[in-house]
Amino acid sequence: MRTEISIEAQRLWIVVNALRLDDSPPYRDDLEVTPGYYFGDHGWYFPLENLTPGRRKKDGVDFLAKTNFPNNVVGRLTPDSLLLLQLKDVGVVHIFRLDVLKSRITVSNAGFFTERMTSIKRFFIAMKIIGLNSLSDLTPFNLPQVRALMSTTKADRFGFILSQLILISQAGLVRDGLRAYQWEIDIGDDDADDTTRERGTQPLTAEQAGTLLKLSRSYISLASEIGAEIRALTDPISPQTAISNRLKAKIPANLDDLESKWHSTTLHLLVEVSSANLECYHFGFRPSEVLSIRTGFIVALLDDPEGQDLRIRFIRTKNVPTPTARELRVDPYLREVEVAIEDVRDAVNAQSDFIYSHPNSEWEMSYNRYVYRLNRFCQLHGLDFTVSGYTWRKTVVDIMVRVLTEAIPILQHMLGHVSETESVGYALSSPLLQPEIQAGVMQVYTRRAGTLFETATSPDSELGGLAGKRLQKLLSSDITSEDLGLTKDEFVEDCIAEGNLPIKVAEGVYCVRGKLGRGLCSIDAGDLLADPANCSAACNFQIQMPERLAVVKENIINLGKLLSSSNASRMQKRHAVNQVNEQLVAWPELIEIRDELIKSDPQLIQWLKNDIKGHSTKSPCIETT
Repeated sequence: MRTEISIEAQRLWIVVNALRLDDSPPYRDDLEVTPGYYFGDHGWYFPLENLTPGRRKKDGVDFLAKTNFPNNVVGRLTPDSLLLLQLKDVGVVHIFRLDVLKSRITVSNAGFFTERMTSIKRFFIAMKIIGLNSLSDLTPFNLPQVRALMSTTKADRFGFILSQLILISQAGLVRDGLRAYQWEIDIGDDDADDTTRERGTQPLTAEQAGTLLKLSRSYISLASEIGAEIRALTDPISPQTAISNRLKAKIPANLDDLESKWHSTTLHLLVEVSSANLECYHFGFRPSEVLSIRTGFIVALLDDPEGQDLRIRFIRTKNVPTPTARELRVDPYLREVEVAIEDVRDAVNAQSDFIYSHPNSEWEMSYNRYVYRLNRFCQLHGLDFTVSGYTWRKTVVDIMVRVLTEAIPILQHMLGHVSETESVGYALSSPLLQPEIQAGVMQVYTRRAGTLFETATSPDSELGGLAGKRLQKLLSSDITSEDLGLTKDEFVEDCIAEGNLPIKVAEGVYCVRGKLGRGLCSIDAGDLLADPANCSAACNFQIQMPERLAVVKENIINLGKLLSSSNASRMQKRHAVNQVNEQLVAWPELIEIRDELIKSDPQLIQWLKNDIKGHSTKSPCIETT
């Protein structure tokens, strides 16, 4: 039975129940695997409210549902089969034991579980079809038969499923698992990707975008008439039999061949898709973001009585720990769009407060239905192109990169990307934009290098990090550019020529290792590859910006409270001390503050006297205490 629970509570529930889990199968039928569902159930589902908008149908797996294969082959598992129990064992691993799978996801969620287990269920059903009763019956000799049934699954995906089953079997987390054979799979063409080809969804051309926007604006302007027409068509007492000729003459779509029973729903679609087109054109929304929009989505600030400073409200679920409400400033025209779609939704008597939903549904429409309606809009107007849920997002990137000189950082903020690199990756999916992107990336690096020069030569700023201190000493504010023989532009040019481009590894922290530099992250790993996740303040190539000084200072001040607390574990305290000691290598001027902390509480010396990676952070205070 489905249980309502917040996303934070759901994650905590999974973590707590993972600790209570038996070491290995067989598991009890009353083992609760998701909130409200048990191991003995033949379907495991997650709370709908915690799923990404547009993906609520991917809320879990029905283990007994049929699966279709090529050549009209259909299969399903039976309730009393060992294969079903093994599939459930694998499901338990995908909820509670992700460490076995070496997954980058630390806590399972509905999308991850549904995607993985749907593919694995297909694998199990294919085994049943070829006559196998258990994972242990699978061998390198009959594996090609399973592969043939799953021919529509990409070879690398098929290999991934098998590799996951091998890991689970080796860990003893599935009863009667795979035998220890030498498994081999041909994953096909090993040729390198052609980086000049189109990848994924492509942006609209200027002509295509212009056509869609012109059509969309026309339907917004006609929305009040369309709403009145829908009410007349759906009047319960005396319904109008078809769209009036008067309105049909104003509508750009060709509705002559459309059956009259579809007239009201098609009018709703025309305004609905027009609204989505205009919103996505303004902001490059992900499908989940546009589908998360609810009634009253355009809001005015309280101190803006004239309603000119408007915001659009939506939910962001990607690159954030939990679904997060976000607002972006909008053009006042979007208020007209809101009024238009709300009026038409009222005309169809929509039950949900989700703007993009079936009139009789509680939730927003699915992603697939959303894409269908986008393309139905194109079809009704005889357009020779189609769109996907990401077409407008790619189009916004295309337009901004071509028009704006600072497009990459702007896109990062607007599209909600974790880094500028993600924005670059979006744009690079179009080979036509590669020259513009290369120029855009160099603009980012040029701006960063110029900022470093200005900061290092300013008497009011201080850089941190071993590389930052060296740079500040080299470009001392006591030396003029004439004495130095180097201007800002020349400094930036030299940085680019030598490959010493400032790579952002954290907020206010940059790596300048260059082409051949080997930092601590590479030394620790024993290779020459940079690893931003293991960047250390003790590295010779790290630079910290002035704003980091206040952050580190505050951390030192708060450290005393943490070390004196009885609520923090010894491991937490040691981690915090290591973090502070490491940052003191980047900001040695803050050692004095740490020493004052020790003087105020001498017992803290047992925590604070350690060196970090060979860089001493000891002071006379520590040595004499």
